[in-house]
Amino acid sequence: MLRSEYFFLIKMALRNLSRRKGRTIILVTGLALANALTIWILTFRHNAREVLTDRILGLKIGREQWTAPGFYNFEKKIINAHQTFSVKSVLPNVPQNVPHVWRLFSVMLIASDENAIPITLNGYDLASELKNSGLGTILPGQQAMPPRSIIVGKGMAQKLNAKPGDEVGVIGQAADGSVANDSFTVAKIVDLGGGSFEEGFALIDRREMQDLLVLPHDRAHVLVNFSQEDISPGLMKLDQKLERILWSTFLPDVATSSNFMDNFSRFYALFFAIVTSIAMGNTLALSFLERQKEYRTLAVIGAPYAWIRKSMRLETTLLALAALVLGNFLVTLAITLFSLYPVNISLLTGGKPMQMGGVVLDMYVHAKILLWPYLLCNGGFVITMALASLYPTRTVLRKCEIA
Repeated sequence: MLRSEYFFLIKMALRNLSRRKGRTIILVTGLALANALTIWILTFRHNAREVLTDRILGLKIGREQWTAPGFYNFEKKIINAHQTFSVKSVLPNVPQNVPHVWRLFSVMLIASDENAIPITLNGYDLASELKNSGLGTILPGQQAMPPRSIIVGKGMAQKLNAKPGDEVGVIGQAADGSVANDSFTVAKIVDLGGGSFEEGFALIDRREMQDLLVLPHDRAHVLVNFSQEDISPGLMKLDQKLERILWSTFLPDVATSSNFMDNFSRFYALFFAIVTSIAMGNTLALSFLERQKEYRTLAVIGAPYAWIRKSMRLETTLLALAALVLGNFLVTLAITLFSLYPVNISLLTGGKPMQMGGVVLDMYVHAKILLWPYLLCNGGFVITMALASLYPTRTVLRKCEIA
């Protein structure tokens, strides 16, 4: 009996919707596009943020760094090259499946035959960097550092007027207080598209950096974690306490901008849902009010009030279901398309490159399907539709003297 009742109600709802085919098609299409657009905005925003932050964090600072306390002085914007820790003592506490590297830094003066500029010299284990960090994106095909060589950014090379094969000297203070000085051959000049990162980029082998600073070969300044996996539990147990520094501390402007855009995207999604519910409620009210006589007639001939309410709610449900299916299909098709053909975000910047944290960013963003925007938007859509149907349903039933 119940099945036959709902079969009749569905048939009746479909008949009512087909009366005004144009209005029904426009309403379903509008709701579908609104839901699809909201899912797309949240998905693209997340994908773009990941691409941009991965570019910055993968090259420079990772998701977090662990250092000896006092190595960074953020207030004075200086580093203390004397603050090191033992790699051997820390290594057993770092999960080996987590991409990480050990680095050395020191403020030095780099000089060519024509110029001298202050820099922060980097000491990297190139094999580890190419495997775990984003360095491989700017050093394609590089396998190892030639002995006593240095890799510099294009901007720095221009300031020094140096080219591959030229010799440059570096001078600074060693960890034991003596003068650290040596000469290196420019092995490669990397073009990062400009920016302050390129102008200050100078890299030598980590072992040679340890020798330059008169440090044992098991000492490091920084452990960089490129994964979002939390490695705190193991490192907190160390006898030699390390300081944990999140990427947002290094790049507060980038973190603030990213958080603002995330919050704005969520606000937009909520605002769009409210506007959609208002439009939906208004359209349903018009549709139901056109059928006042029909509802009154059904009540007069003995149709239960609950049955009439069910027919109106079922009509709303069919509209919502059609819009959900169409909207999800369209946005999934769009995301799949842009996963194969990336979006060039320079279209949104007037063709100008973007720079964050001193790094010129990749202007192409590949979209990928994420579950949470679908759950959030579809769930919000269902709730919005349910709330939007309350006003027209109650209004029409009262006018028909049914409620």
